Amino acid sequence: MKSVYEIVYKYVLPSIKRRLAEELQFLGFTEREVARMLSISQSLISRYNKGERGALINIKLFNDIDLQVRKLAREIAENKLDSMQIYVELHKFAAYFMVKRYGCVLHTKIDGINPVKCNVCSTIFSPHIIKS
Repeated sequence: MKSVYEIVYKYVLPSIKRRLAEELQFLGFTEREVARMLSISQSLISRYNKGERGALINIKLFNDIDLQVRKLAREIAENKLDSMQIYVELHKFAAYFMVKRYGCVLHTKIDGINPVKCNVCSTIFSPHIIKS
């Protein structure tokens, strides 16, 4: 069985970062500027835009997380956060995603786990990661 951390690293975080990059570009920033803000390469932003990376999970379908991502984008746009603060927020969003059991369908497809019997994410991630 794949570790929940592997699921987060390979699928959840890239999808959240993709959505954040998309929102920053919506706010008027170029690929280059977004890459600098997020401390990632411009080629990765391009891959996000082409759907080559981070496209497995549509974060827009999860209104609570999408709202937080849009709020984070505005804070980044207003230069209120440094790269470490952005990093922390992204990981909080990923943990929240898993606590809310949004990743269960994906984990079931990958490993065939029974989400009814699984409580790994709710056990290891705090349910109070982000405030609404």
